[in-house]
Amino acid sequence: MKTNLRQLTLVLVFTALSGCAGQHKYGDVSSEIHGISKQQGEMISKRDAVGIAGLYTSSAEIYPPNVDLVKGTQDIQRYWQSSFSDEPVTASVMSTEIESCGDMAWEVGNYKIAAVDGTTVDKGKYVTIWKFQDGKWKLHRDIFNSDLPATPK
Repeated sequence: MKTNLRQLTLVLVFTALSGCAGQHKYGDVSSEIHGISKQQGEMISKRDAVGIAGLYTSSAEIYPPNVDLVKGTQDIQRYWQSSFSDEPVTASVMSTEIESCGDMAWEVGNYKIAAVDGTTVDKGKYVTIWKFQDGKWKLHRDIFNSDLPATPK
């Protein structure tokens, strides 16, 4: 009986793990997400709120610091548009971890926003859940937080 239970457990574990092993259907997930994250940084630098919103699923949610939850691409576009400063900046996004299982992936990383003279305007970290939708990887849930101290109001 113990042997049968062990065999059944091994089969169940193998089956569960193998469900995440075959990623060929979704391409090279890590490279694709790295590329989209880099593109997002470039869009932030260009203040392209429409382009950024297009990177999200239609049911996406973002959890920015110090504001309410933002839902859906139209509100996400408005959020990004309102967050851009008048000063030109360069934004960079650096993934530190990307994992996936089926049509879902998750990414952990850091971001930095710098003024033209190189001065750091903001830097922080993020966690993003991605969803494969309409033949593309899209941001589905996105939370980011600054590493800089909060400025008094």
